[in-house]
Amino acid sequence: MLRTTAGLGILLAMVTGAWAQRPPQFYGVYAIQNGALSKLEGKPVSGLGLGIVSGIVRHPPTQTFPDGGVQFVIYRRDLAISAPQSVFVNIVAKIAVEKMIGMRGEITGIKPISGVWNLRNRGYEFLVAPYGDNREMILVRHQNDNFKIPDGRYAFVFGTDYYDFLVGKESSNLEHCVEWHATVNGVNFPQCTTPPQQAALPPQVRQQKKINVDPNDIVKIERSSPERKAILDVVRASVERKLGIKVIFEVRRLAVYRNWAFVELRPRTEAGTRIDYKKTLYAKNYHRDMDSDLVDVLLRRDGASWSIAEEAFLPTDVITEDWEKKYELPSELFTIG
Repeated sequence: MLRTTAGLGILLAMVTGAWAQRPPQFYGVYAIQNGALSKLEGKPVSGLGLGIVSGIVRHPPTQTFPDGGVQFVIYRRDLAISAPQSVFVNIVAKIAVEKMIGMRGEITGIKPISGVWNLRNRGYEFLVAPYGDNREMILVRHQNDNFKIPDGRYAFVFGTDYYDFLVGKESSNLEHCVEWHATVNGVNFPQCTTPPQQAALPPQVRQQKKINVDPNDIVKIERSSPERKAILDVVRASVERKLGIKVIFEVRRLAVYRNWAFVELRPRTEAGTRIDYKKTLYAKNYHRDMDSDLVDVLLRRDGASWSIAEEAFLPTDVITEDWEKKYELPSELFTIG
């Protein structure tokens, strides 16, 4: 990735040499495609409901580009003082269906939904370079010269606004499809496991494999258990490596099923306070408005030791359904309660 001053200078030279348009004359966010400059209209991030539910978009795309060979120029007064190293272009996925989920993870209701999208924490990282001699202007583009954003809807957050657009046409890729799950613990948006046109089918039509399990096979690990310490020590090593600080955990769930363990927790400083992720090694990957404060980890036991099979760090999507299917595990292992 182009992080050095020399790399940014090369990047700047390539773009300024290829762009025949005049730079923007007024503050704003602009897109460049095929040498043409167009202004993007931002909408307030507060309208997405971030932090309550994960990025609900209730309007059609505000701009369409014929293909994904697009770059951006941002012209703002505050960039002269502080500019980001990168900008994350997020997938805006269509919400195909709304499902009501019961206490045991069973589907208690299902209905189609339309005209609503979800701003996901998946997408593409674009790098930032200075634009000419104007310190209030930056160029935002992918590090790969030949990269084109695939068809579908996207948005990026900058400051207090988000800027959304459609590339080509709506995508049928599963990454661009989510389900709205209303559970006893709140709302979440797992990725569709079938194409959008099938996602709204009722369970009796689209049967999913269900693992039958004796409730006694799911063991919640108590605080005093040595096994709890062994599992959390493995998780702690991974989290501290990502953050570069010592942490303690607020554990929401720690359960074991045979040779599998699932942990959901919130990392905290050694003083027990919420972590400021912008002051950790994870800072460049952290997006305050789009990351959660949770860590989900699936571990596997080999003899007397535990190792991490899967880890979701600060997720907003529910990833455990993918793990349940991938490893043929019972949904009860992941049920918070």
